[in-house]
Amino acid sequence: MNIKITKSSYKTKENKRAIIYDCSSKNYRKKINTGILVEEDFFKNSESTTSISLEITLEKLKSKKKDALIKYYENDWSNTELENYL
Repeated sequence: MNIKITKSSYKTKENKRAIIYDCSSKNYRKKINTGILVEEDFFKNSESTTSISLEITLEKLKSKKKDALIKYYENDWSNTELENYL
């Protein structure tokens, strides 16, 4: 199982994109919305962002991704259990 944190290909009217978990394995692929919307400019200049709260939120998403992978392999979770956790 691979999990990537990426941006959605869809853009809202306010020029924002959702941050999603992209889960994939041999015969499985699912994109799970995190509910976080960021400005389009963030993806162009992520180094120059001034939002500390957004940086903290991204770190929490990374932490949850690691935790989900550990639980997926240790507890032998199904894909549905992984989706529900994320």
